Amino acid sequence: MASKIFRFFGTTCIFFLVFIALLGRWIERKFGEITYKQLMFHIQMPVDGVDFRIMLECIRDIMLPIILLFYLYFWLRKIRIMQIVYLIFLLISSCVVAQKYWNFPKLYHEANTTEAFSNFYEKNYFYPKSQNIIFPHKKRNLIMIIAESMERSFARDDIFETNLIANLDLIAQQSIFFRDFQGGGGDTAALWH
Repeated sequence: MASKIFRFFGTTCIFFLVFIALLGRWIERKFGEITYKQLMFHIQMPVDGVDFRIMLECIRDIMLPIILLFYLYFWLRKIRIMQIVYLIFLLISSCVVAQKYWNFPKLYHEANTTEAFSNFYEKNYFYPKSQNIIFPHKKRNLIMIIAESMERSFARDDIFETNLIANLDLIAQQSIFFRDFQGGGGDTAALWH
């Protein structure tokens, strides 16, 4: 009985490690190298707006290999020594692949040195449609920066079939950047009147 529990726990841990390794590989292939802050940000965000194609690719690249490896594991159960060799091979290869894509020492260091997240935006953001905006009688020059930076993966054709931010890419191609502004007397977050 104890050996069955140990075998079940060991097998579950190995397949979880395979999942972690495949997830790290998929994330790096799709989004490049990510930092701990980016990882924590996306873990805390809901997946309501995620494109269905990304979810299908995640299932195809992560879940299907796990199902095939699981099927192979049960097929090899008949040959006891092959099952043990197979599990040892999965354990070692998963550890190597997981370390390659996740870099656990770096992730651990970032987790211990990262500042705590704040709810600054939740407190200070207001929904523009719910506010009554009164325009002044005399017009003044005002520059509003809506997005200081933006996720570039929405423009990639290998993730989405089309460029989802084509208008913003067009503006970027026209080379209109605040850092190119001469004599502004401030950094990129400054407002000029």
